[in-house]
Amino acid sequence: MKTRKTILTIALLLLAAFATFAQQEIPMFFDRELGLVVEGRFGFTHRVAYSPDGNRIAMSNNNNNIVIWDTATGREISRLTGHRDSINGILFSPTGRQLASRSRDSTIRIWNPLTGELLHNIPQAVGDFAFSPDGNRLVGSYYISESDRGIKIWNTANGSEIRTIALTTSINSVSYSPDGRQILAATGDGIRIFDAGNGQPIRSINSGAASLNAVYSPNGQHITAYFRIRGANGEIKTFNPLNGQELWVIPVSLVPYDIIYSPDGRQLLVNGWADDGNTRIMQIFDPDTGRELRRFADVDVAIAFSPDGRRILTDSDSFEFRIEGTTYGATYANILDAATGRTIGTIGYGPLNIGAKAFADLQIARFLGDTAAVNRHEEVLRFITGRGNATRAEVEAFYRNGIRGLVSDMVDEQYAGLRTGWQNFNVPAARLVEVKQAITNFMLNPSTASYAELLATYRRRDGGEVTLLLGQTMGQINREINRALLDNRVLVSP
Repeated sequence: MKTRKTILTIALLLLAAFATFAQQEIPMFFDRELGLVVEGRFGFTHRVAYSPDGNRIAMSNNNNNIVIWDTATGREISRLTGHRDSINGILFSPTGRQLASRSRDSTIRIWNPLTGELLHNIPQAVGDFAFSPDGNRLVGSYYISESDRGIKIWNTANGSEIRTIALTTSINSVSYSPDGRQILAATGDGIRIFDAGNGQPIRSINSGAASLNAVYSPNGQHITAYFRIRGANGEIKTFNPLNGQELWVIPVSLVPYDIIYSPDGRQLLVNGWADDGNTRIMQIFDPDTGRELRRFADVDVAIAFSPDGRRILTDSDSFEFRIEGTTYGATYANILDAATGRTIGTIGYGPLNIGAKAFADLQIARFLGDTAAVNRHEEVLRFITGRGNATRAEVEAFYRNGIRGLVSDMVDEQYAGLRTGWQNFNVPAARLVEVKQAITNFMLNPSTASYAELLATYRRRDGGEVTLLLGQTMGQINREINRALLDNRVLVSP
């Protein structure tokens, strides 16, 4: 009975630890530390960023780490670990050679995104931050008390502080001008511009009105900012940075996220809500006139344009559901076609992966007669299909098509380990096929018959090679499962 329980538990949790699925139309990739996460004390933390060349995507999650992904293949490049609390901001340097992260552990960390090496740890809590255009400086807003708040500038080569600009009002965003000579701040009493070299104030714009975000256009000829009017209502305004003249204004209803220019400056994107306040929309404007060009409904929060302006990167903010009083989310990034708003790619632990995990657990739960677990996993699948992420048939096909290769790779990895270990076993190819088939059959159709087949393969004695192979394979899975459960708190049956 103990053996049966061990194998069933391993099979039940298999996809929580090992999986790399690929879909023909949209590549989706599972990562064992970017699965379903439980809502924490600050809600869900979803942060994504594009590298300057568009070849990499950085993604943080509730596990306080950052993973760098290859956008072409969806494969992990490096993993940045060390923060002790939620990460609330990440950004690549303009050169792409550094990545900065800010966290609720009151530190800024600067990393090498290719190797995962921590370059500098700056003990400072910041509300917003930005690299200079040459990547040599980092500016951030800080708040310690009403009498101690403002802007700090650091040297990214060694992490040392260069200058502090003290202010008496709240600072909601900071950024550099495209030429690196000025620092722009959206504050509680308007927009302020400072000399980046000496920190001296240059100009105030629209004083008296609270600005929640302000950015320069890529050519430096405009400043666009969001001003809250009342409640959820606000205005997007564009100014001439040389004299503060207001050029145009658009009334909007916004969520407090970035105002995003495309790299060529021809598109201005804002995240907002439809008139009913229940439908999230993405609006794209002509930056020169304020005329709306396009809008997309039922989308996640836009984070950035790709370098060529043809794609839009979004987070997984809207993927959130409750089961038995617990709220779960997922961490992935969608890539949208900027012309149509259609999803053309997903990086991270996406809806099909979550659906495949739920479907796998569902089959085992039914075999074990666990009605409560069946209901939980059915609820996950209803959430995914109800959102239109995938049909039930697509989820099942995604799982079934992936499990065969998954098991094959897993067995081959363990067999290679045996051949290079302390003793050189010689497992016949036919027996390897038998091991793969036994595990696959059970995962595809857990039943008394497939369980008996799996158990018979495990107990077969023909020199011990296959028994050891299967045992070590299952042992490796079990270790990975334990790690996944501790790291992720993924949604699984008890």
